[in-house]
Amino acid sequence: MAKMKFPETLKAALENEASQWVLGDALKKECPPGSSLDKIGDAQKFLAENGIDYSEATLRKLRDVSKVFPADKLDADGNVVKRGNRFPQQSWTVHLKFQGYPGKLREWVDGHEGEKLTVAEAQKRVKELVDADKAIEDQKNAKIIADDIRHTEHMEQLAKEAAAEAAANQPETPQNPPVETSAPQEKEAEPQANGNGADTPAAAPVEPKPATKETWEAQSAARFSAAVETMLAELEIINNHAKSGNSGIVWNASASNDLDRLKAAISKTYELLDTVDDDKRAEEPVIGADNVVPLQSATAH
Repeated sequence: MAKMKFPETLKAALENEASQWVLGDALKKECPPGSSLDKIGDAQKFLAENGIDYSEATLRKLRDVSKVFPADKLDADGNVVKRGNRFPQQSWTVHLKFQGYPGKLREWVDGHEGEKLTVAEAQKRVKELVDADKAIEDQKNAKIIADDIRHTEHMEQLAKEAAAEAAANQPETPQNPPVETSAPQEKEAEPQANGNGADTPAAAPVEPKPATKETWEAQSAARFSAAVETMLAELEIINNHAKSGNSGIVWNASASNDLDRLKAAISKTYELLDTVDDDKRAEEPVIGADNVVPLQSATAH
């Protein structure tokens, strides 16, 4: 067996490793993370007043590692009551590296019984985990972007269909009569004789029929149906994003965009309802005995 080169240094370093756990456990107890008043700053000042110089960041790191990797809970006889997530054969720094992946450290320890993981190897493995998570996150973000593009194209198609349907139901508007010029007027057509020798009067010009109640209802229904489809499509996109399992930051940004579009769609629908209500009051036809005329024309007589 080779002679150990620095036995005293190794012993002191191991004792220092143990002290980091002890200090972290004390901070976790007296300055618990997530509390309304984080007392780490007060603890740092208190230690400094007693000649012990630790930065606030270092104390916070010690406490948080102890929280992520708790020790085994023992009873009065020293028996394990609850298994923790701390591995004495692995250094405190290795635990620090795996702070974001505590379960992965347990997997490695269970698969390498009796082996000691170096800090360099721990850092390499954690980088691989981070890169894998980033690739998954990038895929999710790409899917969100693709969904947004498809959604936009779908909305544009709905708008085109609604516009086409409204145009198809739009009643023909009377053309303005041509402006008379100074050209000499042609002689009025002579009445033509019918088969019996009697004169046939010229046909009266056909006036365009005003919009009927049925036409108005068809136009309003088409516009309202398109607005409702827009809102339903927005809700579907929000639901798909909620199920995608994105990280908090990505989801918040995505949800904000989704909800902004939904709010715009709802506002547009309310504007449409106001417009339809105004149109109804102005254009609702009055059914007469002989024909159908706009309300304004009826009141004018």
